[in-house]
Amino acid sequence: MFPWCDCVTGPINREMRHLISSLQNHNHQLKGDVQRYKRKLRETQVEIGKLRCQSGEAGPGLEDAVSEGGVEVKKEEEEDQEEEEERRRELERQRAREREREAERERERERERERERERQ
Repeated sequence: MFPWCDCVTGPINREMRHLISSLQNHNHQLKGDVQRYKRKLRETQVEIGKLRCQSGEAGPGLEDAVSEGGVEVKKEEEEDQEEEEERRRELERQRAREREREAERERERERERERERERQ
């Protein structure tokens, strides 16, 4: 098509892939941070409930709420495990994309070598 097209689109595509990869990594880190903060919040809430029960502030209703909170904590732990599994799958997909990009770069280098041989 246009001879100048390959020399322009290659660096642009590479830069876009790099930016996308960087954003995906940052997103992955942020998801991990959210996970940690949620876990800390739950642990703190459970600890507060236990302290209230121990100090005698708890009436029958609060004890029920604490036991229901235990069920809620289990649900949240399951959600955390699912989110962690999803992060692992996303990381694996990202690695697969990176391997594919590297293979494409290698194919491009090979095509460039072939062009050089044809010119000579």
